[in-house]
Amino acid sequence: MSLPSFSLADRAVIVTGASSGLGVAFAEAVSRAGAHVVVCARRADRLDRVRALVESHGRRCATIRADVTDANDCALVAQTPAGVLLLEQGGGDRPHP
Repeated sequence: MSLPSFSLADRAVIVTGASSGLGVAFAEAVSRAGAHVVVCARRADRLDRVRALVESHGRRCATIRADVTDANDCALVAQTPAGVLLLEQGGGDRPHP
């Protein structure tokens, strides 16, 4: 399935919360739209599966273990040379300090 009216051809997208659920769906959708993807999540052990999914659409994918409720992890993600679009799907279910 392609998304001709929603092209992200050769753009880079950061998806947080990408180890399950909506995060995986976002990563797949933007890769189908042509984007290279940086996937981030607390559960780094699950990101290899998401990377394989993105790469199956012919796109590059990098993984970062990051917790969006941790300022240091957010700073790390912010330094990633991607930045066209950030899809945040995680960290909203826990209280923030």
